[in-house]
Amino acid sequence: MNTPRRILVLYAGGTIGMVPSSRGYVPGAALPDYVAEQTAQYDDLRPHRWHVESMAPLLDSANAQAGDWYAQAQILWRWQDRIDGAVILHGTDTLAYAASFLSFLMQGFGRPVVITASQLPLGVQYSDAPANLLAALRCALLSDLHEVALCFGGQLLRGNRVVKLGPSPDEGFASPHWPVLGDTRRHATLHGQYLLPKQAISAAPKLNGISASVGLLRLYPGIPASVVQAVGQAHPQGLVLEMYGIGAGPSINRQLCTALGQLHHAGTPVVAVSQCPYAAVKDLGVYESGQAFAQQGVIAGLDLTPAAAFAKLHYLSTQGLLAESAQWQASIQTPLVGEVTP
Repeated sequence: MNTPRRILVLYAGGTIGMVPSSRGYVPGAALPDYVAEQTAQYDDLRPHRWHVESMAPLLDSANAQAGDWYAQAQILWRWQDRIDGAVILHGTDTLAYAASFLSFLMQGFGRPVVITASQLPLGVQYSDAPANLLAALRCALLSDLHEVALCFGGQLLRGNRVVKLGPSPDEGFASPHWPVLGDTRRHATLHGQYLLPKQAISAAPKLNGISASVGLLRLYPGIPASVVQAVGQAHPQGLVLEMYGIGAGPSINRQLCTALGQLHHAGTPVVAVSQCPYAAVKDLGVYESGQAFAQQGVIAGLDLTPAAAFAKLHYLSTQGLLAESAQWQASIQTPLVGEVTP
């Protein structure tokens, strides 16, 4: 008989455990009891040891911030020597950010970290919560999984590659630039060729991420330079710039370009990603309108999602890995946990 595995289930909040109130749906406290019932009910789950812990306070994920994901990472690292895997129950609104942050913060953890959520709460008719939860619990038992992954809608996706598409339980998330890691509709099966290889177990990174300030700005027609200046000043550790298509922007706005150059010289790395989920910014020199941005120090973010670029800048800043501007491009474009295709 296989040795029972020890799994930590961390309940952070989100729709999956919400209950109705006079203020609308809010996170409820009963989800840990439901997890205990499920793990005792199924033959393949019953032999294993499950510990459920709730964050305080439980959050609607629309209110989640970087500090919350650093706090979750701290809990997981404290449990490292006592567990064989972890499940995080989260909300969908900021799930792509959570999965991206945790993918960097859990490097060297050496165990599967599976995040799941739902579009409808438990107990609501046609809710996707029971299926997503059961699938995530089963994926956390997989010894061949060594990364942070999202289990949702019958699929297992690399956490730092996901984007939210909409409110559909079946098609809520996609991984535009990396294949599906596994199928969870009946049994949890992995597609081994797409997984991250097992790496040496290491110590936790610096987890003081609240000190970093990184921003994200979407270009739009007529955007004034003052917006870039204000956002850059508010977020001196980095700025993710969502550009058009494969890396175009309003280069005719010379004040805007100058403002980006000023950020670069002030020590704020600016990373360009695409507004289009299925496009990538591989070369800012393709169009004149992109070349003008590159000349101001803007870095092509390749196929990083906006959430992954945001999280990576945050991580690199807190780890002290963005000290030299000459190294910014290599740091952004070199994959750490499968988040970007070099």
